[in-house]
Amino acid sequence: YDLGGNEWIQKGFDIAGEATDDESGQDIKLNKVGNVIAISSILNDPDGQSKAGHVRVYEFKEYTQYDEDNDIYYYSSRLRDTEDDATQTKPIIITENVTTEPVVGNYYWIQKGEDINGEIKFDRSGFNIAMNIDGSRIAVGEPYFDPIDDLGSKKNQGGRVRVYEYSNNDWVQKGGDINGVDTNDYFGYSIDLNEIGDYIGVGAYRGLSNDGYVKIFKYNFDTDEWELFGSMISGESASGQRFGTSIS
Repeated sequence: YDLGGNEWIQKGFDIAGEATDDESGQDIKLNKVGNVIAISSILNDPDGQSKAGHVRVYEFKEYTQYDEDNDIYYYSSRLRDTEDDATQTKPIIITENVTTEPVVGNYYWIQKGEDINGEIKFDRSGFNIAMNIDGSRIAVGEPYFDPIDDLGSKKNQGGRVRVYEYSNNDWVQKGGDINGVDTNDYFGYSIDLNEIGDYIGVGAYRGLSNDGYVKIFKYNFDTDEWELFGSMISGESASGQRFGTSIS
């Protein structure tokens, strides 16, 4: 909504989840101007992976003749209204309903890039998301992710965070995966980016036997990796303190 005078006026049309029980809107983030929004659907089933989750990003912008010539996709129902929705790669445009075509010159919420999908069943990718100031970088938290250690064993709900940058009309991962340290850390339960998006804070509220911890990472442009910045910030050894449940 935009504040017009003393009234809140809806900006564009409703942005619905893709399918029943997706829980679209588990987390949302706006850029500073308010024309880019990221929306997570943690129980979405991308590529047949049950509850892997996904994040969609929309930009509120003008629908142009260029979009018309390139057959930009439009819909307003839960499911993509195409016979090949699984392979649909054209951006979604949110119109009033599925039978209403967009009008050149009008403004709509138009998908920015493709879906950012979770990879493994029950990841609930997008449980927490963060965005930099202009909406060009997004961090996606997966506190229920089960990373595999060097010995090939799973760390049950160790958690993971990934950062993406908008480049060439799609979301491209920036740096490698940022993984939790141990079993049941729930690393990525809380995350935040600085304005530029080259520093990220990550909370693991169940780490250190439920005391919790927070780590800050800085992006190294030379190595394309996220490196620990400073030391780990931990709870005060109060059993069950769950430090890092929320961060900023």
